[in-house]
Amino acid sequence: MFTPIPLLRLLSPTGFALCAALALPAPFAAAQDTPDPRLPGAAKLALRGKAGDTVKMEGKRKVDTRIHFEALQVEFSAESTVKDNSTYEYRGPGPNGTLQIEAHGTTRVTVTNAVGQSAKPITSSRSILCTVRSNLEMVKATPLGTTRGSKQVGHTLATAPTVVVSQSFGLVRFPDKPVKAGDTWSGTVTITEADDLRGATLHYTATVVGFEMYQSFPCAHVEVNFNYHGPLPAIEAQSRKTLPKGSKVSCTGDLTGSETAYYVLDRGWPLNDQTKLTVALNLVVTANDKQFEVGGTIDVDDHSAVTGYPPYAPALVPAVASSPSPN
Repeated sequence: MFTPIPLLRLLSPTGFALCAALALPAPFAAAQDTPDPRLPGAAKLALRGKAGDTVKMEGKRKVDTRIHFEALQVEFSAESTVKDNSTYEYRGPGPNGTLQIEAHGTTRVTVTNAVGQSAKPITSSRSILCTVRSNLEMVKATPLGTTRGSKQVGHTLATAPTVVVSQSFGLVRFPDKPVKAGDTWSGTVTITEADDLRGATLHYTATVVGFEMYQSFPCAHVEVNFNYHGPLPAIEAQSRKTLPKGSKVSCTGDLTGSETAYYVLDRGWPLNDQTKLTVALNLVVTANDKQFEVGGTIDVDDHSAVTGYPPYAPALVPAVASSPSPN
């Protein structure tokens, strides 16, 4: 049976204090909403820097792959783990308003199959000079010295296909106009790196959730949604290598995904970036006058974070007034 709580019990010292707080005039309750003077109402997102700036980042990518062979009623699964440590140094302005950034990094890849067997980890080191536009678009990558280890991990459908999420300086391009909380912009990016999505053009919509202090830095909190439906020529090419001569194969994929990033307002680097993608695969193979289908999924969880960053430089941030949405 329901027993009402006596009013006097509600008005205990704690309850009385709560009632008194609720009775305060509106101006007192609104005092907590005072805007942080370190955060702007609008900002121009861009990659910037001072000569000698050094940024250190580490990343971890997990890729779960499941391939179902309909004709054989067999499912293959594997898990790939990629760990990366990189250092970026801003060398100065490049041609046509670009930035010259020298990148040095080491990547370690481990693949484990369905029965728990792990292939020998593959470690590679790289040093490149990146020519990048301020909107994060990579213009050119020039190798510096000799790359040690494996430049590329080769895959076929018999060994786990790997999706490389981190496309140079990210999959999203900054808009040309200043943005404020709630603004959205859309775009496309074609994957050019040597991975299973090479040749695919992803569509994305980015939204500025707001400007926040993140790890003591003024940042733009941005949420992104990705989608793609169409052919995956890289997987088709890999598959043909394992099939009898004259075989035909077509592969289509449905990709959906999301990204959460915190971009520092002074230099435009993502202090923290989390990307999740799911790719549904469908392959139709014709070999030896027989046709069969292969289906599967690739789930990617990619996380990168800055481990070393220069002191915040307010002078790099241009003053802007609130502006309409970039769309």
